[in-house]
Amino acid sequence: AEVKPEVVEKRLEIEYHKLAADYESDTWRFYDPKTESILNKIAESGETLDDHTRKIFQGIATGADKVFLLEKVEESEDYVVGRDRKEGEEWKLEKELVKPALTGDEVHRYQPLEAEYVMIVPYTFGEEIEFVEEKTLKNDYPNTHDYLKQNEDDLRSREGGKMDNERWYDLSRPQNLQEFAKDKIVTPEISNGSNFTTDTEGFFHNTVVYSILLEEDVSFSSDYLISILNNPLLW
Repeated sequence: AEVKPEVVEKRLEIEYHKLAADYESDTWRFYDPKTESILNKIAESGETLDDHTRKIFQGIATGADKVFLLEKVEESEDYVVGRDRKEGEEWKLEKELVKPALTGDEVHRYQPLEAEYVMIVPYTFGEEIEFVEEKTLKNDYPNTHDYLKQNEDDLRSREGGKMDNERWYDLSRPQNLQEFAKDKIVTPEISNGSNFTTDTEGFFHNTVVYSILLEEDVSFSSDYLISILNNPLLW
């Protein structure tokens, strides 16, 4: 515990609290009695967010957002035109491997979402999610392959060189790929106050956005929950 110098200099009485001596294998929490009483009341007050959520997860770690995330310029039935964030060059990419993506700045409380970026995700989504091998990438998605090939050196050097292999254009951590298409609640990683909103469009997102998936049998809607999560009383 911190003791202010003037307390020692003036030989004032040092305030302290005795801790119960019955701590065993459970997590030890060192709180003063007042704080512990408040926290116990909160814990005993009712259901928690965890009781009604199936998963709370972080977005995709690409290892090179400036390569995998491009500013969306336009799209057609088969292609998306994106502007790369390194050189400002526009690329016409095959739509099947490009997903609308959030980067955090566009996530605000209650506000409808609009993805200003697209993310290259080198996977096909069918009955199973499968990585696109380079031969298939080159033959079936030549534009996307050309773009990634131009950034090959940067992509291979990710993770301290761990990506220098035949899957050099893979995402660094392609976690939760099966979850993004589902309705979810999203919030930015860093936020001045609460900023929760619903995503019904199936947007992908990078690590600066988190998603909340509710249990299928919950008795309330996502809109109801975000009205609680956005309440100033929680912040």
